[in-house]
Amino acid sequence: MKLRIISVVLILALLPVPAAADEDALLTFFDAVSSVAGGEISLMSVQDTQSARLMVEFSCETDYPFNAQTVIKHPFENYYVVQYSSYDEALAAQAALLSDSRVNYAEFDEPVTLDYTLSGEISSVSDISWGVEYTNAVSYMRFLSDNGRDNSVVVAVVDTGADMDHPYYLSRLVSGYDIINGDNTPDDTYGHGTHVAGIVRQMTNSNTKIMPIKTFNGREASLAIIANGLEYAIEKGADIVNMSFGGSHLSSGRLETLVGRAKRNNIPVVAAAGNYATNAADTCPAHIGNCITVTAHTQSGTPCYSFSNYGTVCDISAPGEQIYSSYLNGQYTYMSGTSMATPFVSGACALLLSNSPDLSFQTLTTALLDMYALPDDWDTNYGAGVLSLRPYDWSIESLELSSSNRATVTVRGNLVCDGYEPTLFVALYDDDGIMTYFKTAELTQDKKKYYFSLGDVKGSEIKAFVWDISSASILTEPYIKST
Repeated sequence: MKLRIISVVLILALLPVPAAADEDALLTFFDAVSSVAGGEISLMSVQDTQSARLMVEFSCETDYPFNAQTVIKHPFENYYVVQYSSYDEALAAQAALLSDSRVNYAEFDEPVTLDYTLSGEISSVSDISWGVEYTNAVSYMRFLSDNGRDNSVVVAVVDTGADMDHPYYLSRLVSGYDIINGDNTPDDTYGHGTHVAGIVRQMTNSNTKIMPIKTFNGREASLAIIANGLEYAIEKGADIVNMSFGGSHLSSGRLETLVGRAKRNNIPVVAAAGNYATNAADTCPAHIGNCITVTAHTQSGTPCYSFSNYGTVCDISAPGEQIYSSYLNGQYTYMSGTSMATPFVSGACALLLSNSPDLSFQTLTTALLDMYALPDDWDTNYGAGVLSLRPYDWSIESLELSSSNRATVTVRGNLVCDGYEPTLFVALYDDDGIMTYFKTAELTQDKKKYYFSLGDVKGSEIKAFVWDISSASILTEPYIKST
């Protein structure tokens, strides 16, 4: 067999390589992968096509004899995309590779198919979906505007691209990329990415920008091309990556590697749980540990049982039924799916970063996943609860007063607001509403319950709230209880 090797490794001079050269090498690699994978995408389906292409990573430099039609090496990693002439040949090669101790993974470049429902008429009327109010995003955006906290954030949408001329988010777009065709015009011809981008726009203030990255040709993509889209988002400095898709019964070492890299760069990757009404542990990238995995719920706050995946890998739920957003040719329509739920959570991440741009990955995800409400009889197989943003990141959960005049206050929230000095304030008031006694406690990240001995002081009412000393403002609604 004739071996054709496409090398995208630059011959490095002794002088430092300019960043532009690094980017050119990476884009050359993306284009080479697309040249062998992109032509097959439109023919792929999980049911009827078996890939003859492997994605392979070694733990060290190697001259491994792939004996394949095409071998494409990543310019800066020991990662290869390898094209064989048939599935059987690739399967045999995979077995040999996996027996080599230097191989981290050798996986098929499987097809990934978008699965969602177009659930309404196409319209020319701009409007926001019910999910924006439901998630309290309007209140959070108002808080940011009132307090001058609208730092710039970029959300990368790895999807079918975007309608690049759509008036709904035109002013929000930053330069993206078409991974399939190798150009800077990731124009959407399918509509899914346009709808997702519109939801990000609805959920955020004007300083949040959208980076469209096209990895799907219609509703089909492959893992290798999706991985290149995720890598592009990381390398171009996106703050958040939205991945509103999932492959059933797939896993991907390459995607896991890149999601881990995103985490190290403080970039949350938000992934759809999938629309197969099955366990999301069998869906990629939903099952990847460092992803924020999102299920879908209805306007009444119940899980979308008819389609949403579920399971222990799912973190939180967001609106996913009859979601109104932008569509092709400057139009608008309704769609349903975990694809729609995911950008609500990406938008919520953007709001938190607008408030506090220097949050670490851990602090951001902890704060986000603590911002939920529990509808009646909520099924936690679909996540901890439904996304419910709190503008001040704090709430008083309960206030108890014992017979010995000892107050116990349970607080929920996170130290994610730059410049704040949050303090718990507990006060007694007499029948005329006059404060007769108060005590304070500085809030800490890991402490949830606070105890106050009020001695012999009596009152008809006790209040608790979180107070910001630096701005002299109340950060929560007061929790009031009669004594």
